[in-house]
Formats: sequence, C-alpha cells, structure tokens
Amino acid sequence: MHRQQKFMGSMLNAATSSGTLLNPIKLLSFINAALSTVTTDPGLTRDDLLTLASQMKGLSASSLHMLTVPLSNINYSADGVYGAVLWDPTLSAELWRRIRLDIPVAPTPAKITGALTIPPSMIDIAVQNGSSINGLAAKAVADLTNVGFVSMGAPTTALSAVTKTTITYDPVYTDSLRTLRAALPGSLLVAKKGEGKTFIVTLGADYKAVATFAIPTKTPAPSTSASSPFVVQSGADAICK
Repeated sequence: MHRQQKFMGSMLNAATSSGTLLNPIKLLSFINAALSTVTTDPGLTRDDLLTLASQMKGLSASSLHMLTVPLSNINYSADGVYGAVLWDPTLSAELWRRIRLDIPVAPTPAKITGALTIPPSMIDIAVQNGSSINGLAAKAVADLTNVGFVSMGAPTTALSAVTKTTITYDPVYTDSLRTLRAALPGSLLVAKKGEGKTFIVTLGADYKAVATFAIPTKTPAPSTSASSPFVVQSGADAICK
C-alpha cells in the first residue's frame, strides 16, 4: 500500500510540476502512460480521467492526503487463508464516518496568524532564485540577514521557476513561520513535514524587499496542531525517489 501511495504521489507531483494538467497533448500522453502502468476498475475510461484531470488543475501534491485504513491485526487468518489483515473496528468506522460527512481526517495545522514571538535571529533560511532576475537571491539574502535572519549558505537557483515567492516550511515550526511571513507578506506557503528547521525561500519576480515588522524579543512554548487518530501523508512527501 505504501508503494502504491508513493506511486500516486509521484504521478501527481510530475503532473503538477511540469504543467501537464494545463497542456492537453501532455495530459493525454500522461493518462495513456498511467493506464498502461496501473490496473484500474473496468468502468474507468480515458474520458473519465480527462474529466477528473480538468477538475484538478488547481491541485498541488501537498494538498493531496493519503492514508491506510487502520489495522488491528496485520497477520489475520480468515477461514484458514493467511496473508490477510483485519481492520481496526473503531478507527475504521471513524474513518468512514469522517469521509461520509466530509470531515477532515488530517490533523488541523497550527494557525499561522497571531502575534510574532520568534526573533529572526533564531530562524534559519535558505534562499533560492525561482525567477529569471539575476542577482535577486543575493539581494534577498542581504535584505533578510540585515533584519536578523540566519542564512544557511549562498543562494542557489531553484529547480523550477515560480512566479510568486514561496516559503517551504516544516509545520513543527509554525511560530517561526509567522515571523518570516511578516518579512515576506503575501508569499505562498508550502507545508512539508520533515523539512526541518530551515525555511526554504524560493523567490519569484514579485520579490522587491523585506517588509517592515516589529521584531519580537521573547519566545513562547512551542505551539501544537489539532491531533488526528489517523496517520496521514501528504502527496508531496509520498513520492518515489
């Protein structure tokens, strides 16, 4: 199941990162390749997938959530047949209830609004240039370090271009994110579990300068997010490497 999730995450990541969903020729080729690779329900047609793809144009891999039905026995024997698994009767019932009522199964992320509490001197950043403007990353590093952020090395060129400045962050460090977002208001946020304490700032052509903000001097206890009984993985994390 985990291999299948990684495959699906990789497919969506490839489709969204290369503009496949926006290009009819690329999309048809992509769907044909997918249908030749995986086994689908006999009732699922190429036209069905094209319709689905048209509805997914604004979807990103990070917004896709995948999970495995909670199990109570991974070595279950059903009528003498081995190699079966047994669903957890309580958690599986709760999972279907949430899906039926359209209730989120992923943990609710901590809020990124509120007072700033982490000073820039405690926040590590890595800057990438996702635009075609030469020297933009060097300027941004200088701007950010001048107000106290800690650069973790020389700026680099992003693997893919972006039109809008993006901050990739680990949800564990939401308090620090608020401070960085204050310096870069309007930037897009991409949560990536396990990214660590360094924030990845990918610059778009929209970057001009660091905004003025009140620098906090005290640090609070770490914030937490609402819990969930299910282990949910983002499509951005579940990719084949």
